[in-house]
Amino acid sequence: MFKKPSHFKLSRLTKNKGILVGLGVGATLSLAGYVAYNNFRKSVKPMDPDLAHQASKIMFEDVKNALVISPHPDDFIFFAGGTIKKLVNQGIYVTVVDVCEGEKGAQLVNYGSQRRDTQIRSQKQLGYGDLRFLHYPQFNVDQTQLMLDLRNIWHEINPDLVITFDPHFPLRAASHPDHMTVGKSALQLASDIGDNTKLYLYGSRKNTILVDIEETIEDKTRAYLYQKVNVPVYRNFYTKSIYKMARLSASNSSISLGESFRAFHNIHSFPY
Repeated sequence: MFKKPSHFKLSRLTKNKGILVGLGVGATLSLAGYVAYNNFRKSVKPMDPDLAHQASKIMFEDVKNALVISPHPDDFIFFAGGTIKKLVNQGIYVTVVDVCEGEKGAQLVNYGSQRRDTQIRSQKQLGYGDLRFLHYPQFNVDQTQLMLDLRNIWHEINPDLVITFDPHFPLRAASHPDHMTVGKSALQLASDIGDNTKLYLYGSRKNTILVDIEETIEDKTRAYLYQKVNVPVYRNFYTKSIYKMARLSASNSSISLGESFRAFHNIHSFPY
């Protein structure tokens, strides 16, 4: 009777072992992906979604001027573009301050000027009134100088509402150094000024406000895609990401698409 050589059994065993290892790695990655997704879903969704939606009405009450402080040109659009459009639709004058232009973002010639051009197109899509560029370099934002620049703008505009990045409880995927510096500067400035300005933070994992953006998400998406003209192959990916984020934010609530924020009250009572 013919017997298979021992090396045949060994190679077969090695192959089977490789398959098992591959399955194990795949299962581990799948589990890690599920855990990461589940954590992200829990992070963007307010703890009490319907109460957070009801509380969003306060965000729009007695507001004439709003100031949006964005680390990079696309940040505020991704996290708050639908809300910005909603503010504009209600007759509120919105000023957006872009701290960094993203000159190092894709290693392209004149990338900073391209970002300015695309931001102007995004501005027209969302309809807000004023756009300021502070021209800070990425990864090298001088917080002391930034606070001086923001203070001047704050006193000029005298905003009733300020929207910026949450530096204390940020989504882990959004913990960019520029995001942290800009958020900390804005919060410190708000604490120093100590007026009655409403302060709302995006990119947070401690959200207390949920804004319905079903009527404005198309404008948000178009405005965001203007920021990605250099990577048109990813347009579908970015569109899906925006809608998925909106659905996750609104999950277990009475609305279908939302943007979530952390609201601050009595800002002067918080140490920074």
